[in-house]
Amino acid sequence: IQNMGMVLASTSSALECLTILLSPVAMCHAPNFGASRQNALQILEFLAHTNSKQLADDQHLLTSLVNVCLVVADDSVKNQSKDLILRLVPEL
Repeated sequence: IQNMGMVLASTSSALECLTILLSPVAMCHAPNFGASRQNALQILEFLAHTNSKQLADDQHLLTSLVNVCLVVADDSVKNQSKDLILRLVPEL
């Protein structure tokens, strides 16, 4: 599983997809988008355990995580995003 995470995190298209799932534009246009956003956050948490540098280097991903904190009303989702940001920023 760890190797799969390394491949996924190093694949720019996979990171782009996860970033899109976190984007505020996607949140506004999809009525049941919470589950997709939650799944994306869980995948990113998994990837951050072994690939935090690759994730931190993706500026769009970090921007999307900050936007989640600003746009989403659910405190647990905000906290999950904040935790990821705090894990990734030291890698910069």
